[in-house]
Amino acid sequence: MLRSLVLFVHIASSMGLFAALGIEGASLLQLRRASEPARLEAALSGYRWVRPVGGAGMMGTILSGAYLASTAWGWRTAWIDVALGGVVLLAVMGGTMTGLRIARLQKGVRDGTVGLPGLPARDPVLWLSFRTRVAILIGILFLMATKPGWQGSFVAMAVAVAAGLLASLADFQGRGAPVTSEGKGAAR
Repeated sequence: MLRSLVLFVHIASSMGLFAALGIEGASLLQLRRASEPARLEAALSGYRWVRPVGGAGMMGTILSGAYLASTAWGWRTAWIDVALGGVVLLAVMGGTMTGLRIARLQKGVRDGTVGLPGLPARDPVLWLSFRTRVAILIGILFLMATKPGWQGSFVAMAVAVAAGLLASLADFQGRGAPVTSEGKGAAR
């Protein structure tokens, strides 16, 4: 019974991680479309929910996962080790690539040093981080569902990371036209 309860907490906590990424994705879309300072501030305010929702999801996932690994699977299981590495990568990317950039952007908006022209909110690194973390989380779910050996686990995680990176390639090549206040791409 206890194992079933912990498994439920593990799955629910994983859903919390996806919820945090959903909030972040919605905020990123708002940032991309911000055409006036008030909209910029409103978009950035959505980030206040990412850390508590994601933090609770991460903590619940790690604690319940540690219990399940200790009691049911063992720590020398390929898919668990690779998934745990993915969790570490999620946290590092979220903290460094997104967290620091958003904190600087929020401070710049408060101080009045960040304006709409050339808005750093359209920073492709924010999208790269977001898309790659979504792909990694999906990769971890794949590992949990299929429980492959070492080779399959590494391939699955490599495919997930590559998918996130490739999904962001266009942002770095400048293909996407900035969104105007009318919501349509501006001509280049």
